[in-house]
Amino acid sequence: VMRHSLARKLIEARGESELVMVWDDGAVRCKGRLDKHVPGLLAFDLKTTADASPAAWANAVNDYGYHIQAEFYRRGMEATGIGGTPFVFLVVENRPPYGVVLYEIEAESMAIARHEVDRALAMVGACQRAGAWPGYDEEVQQIGLPLWALKRFEEAHS
Repeated sequence: VMRHSLARKLIEARGESELVMVWDDGAVRCKGRLDKHVPGLLAFDLKTTADASPAAWANAVNDYGYHIQAEFYRRGMEATGIGGTPFVFLVVENRPPYGVVLYEIEAESMAIARHEVDRALAMVGACQRAGAWPGYDEEVQQIGLPLWALKRFEEAHS
């Protein structure tokens, strides 16, 4: 990480590490923790991965909802008075050559994330008001192979 000039600058800069943000978004109490906030520069969350290439990280953003995390943290930063500072992911490969990259989620993905965060907060608020948190059905459920596996079997045996 220290060989990457901007990452090193962020690590060494004065700022607050593991900054806890607590705020209310409507009727929902929210909480997030920035790995580091450097006033006037950046706030970041550190992620490790086997492959930090743009294609692999785009898949990780989708698979793990990192765009949603970015939007949620952006809201927390605004609500706690540290808004206006860009939020990025400091991504470090966990195997040689240990590549390092900083990613900021682009605007179109953040627009989708705003919708998803709004939906999630509305759902949490509704559950809080109702005092009910629906989950899986309590009865025994039937399950089978996914469609792709069934198709693969049919193709191999036809």
